[in-house]
Amino acid sequence: MVVWTEHSLTNAQEIAFWIESKFSVKEVKNFHELLRGFERIMQYFPDMYPESRSKPGLHQTVLHKNLSVYYWLDKACVTVVAIKDNRREE
Repeated sequence: MVVWTEHSLTNAQEIAFWIESKFSVKEVKNFHELLRGFERIMQYFPDMYPESRSKPGLHQTVLHKNLSVYYWLDKACVTVVAIKDNRREE
């Protein structure tokens, strides 16, 4: 199971608004498809992406050169804690 924190959902919404303002609705759809693909992969291969050395249990994946997802993994579920658009300064 994949669970999205309120923070990660806010990140996704902000990124989608930014993409639409800079590019197009088509690119927003592509962004959403990347996130859906991530969910599908996590259902079968939750430990596929590397764990942080500084924060055990926290994983990071680069879904696209412009998009990173951070998540915690436990036996029952994947909890997405943040999404980052790598093009933007945070």
